[in-house]
Amino acid sequence: MSEDTAPKSAPTTEEEELLFAKQKSEPRFAVGLRVFLEFAVKNKVIRAAANTLGWQRPDFLMTSIPMLESRMVVASPGTEFVVRYLFDGTIFGFTTHLVHKQQDPFPMWVFHYPTVVEVKTLRRSPRINMTVPVKNADGRVFQSRDVSAHGALLAINGKIVIGNRLELSFNLPDGTVIENLGAEVVRVQESREETLAGVNFAESDHEQVNKIAAYLYSGKN
Repeated sequence: MSEDTAPKSAPTTEEEELLFAKQKSEPRFAVGLRVFLEFAVKNKVIRAAANTLGWQRPDFLMTSIPMLESRMVVASPGTEFVVRYLFDGTIFGFTTHLVHKQQDPFPMWVFHYPTVVEVKTLRRSPRINMTVPVKNADGRVFQSRDVSAHGALLAINGKIVIGNRLELSFNLPDGTVIENLGAEVVRVQESREETLAGVNFAESDHEQVNKIAAYLYSGKN
């Protein structure tokens, strides 16, 4: 049922109006793709995550049972969901409804297959305030000031110049581990208090960049 491979996560945005562009597209999936589901219960919005198990055009999309903070989500067939995910640098989004749930022979949910999705290319990325220690491959430890799916602002001890290449390791607040993520210094701002360096992450490191995007989208920040 799978035809593509893709990173296994998807991002959030602080600017919801930018999430879905006017552009329409055919949906693209991959087995194991991380998808984020949103639905309403008694006027409360629930956001959860699941993994894609398979699909059959144009009938259904199968996922694992969505989880929210290590708990299985409860919803009835017929419930309407908004589904968002990141695939090959593009955010996909569509509305669907839950068709079927099962536990045997393995637990999964079945959704109506989307006939069309809305997309947004990740030319912009939300940036959130986040203070965590960030270790470079040479042993220096920086402190993050903010982080996006494409880069970060770091407080630096010592000298650093535009063009320096770094390999950064840090833990996101939810425990997600980022290891040896390539980055390049693109901006340096010096003051009496501290030196701030803006870095761009290596887009070729899809797995780690998408871990960061998944955290941004998860609503845990």
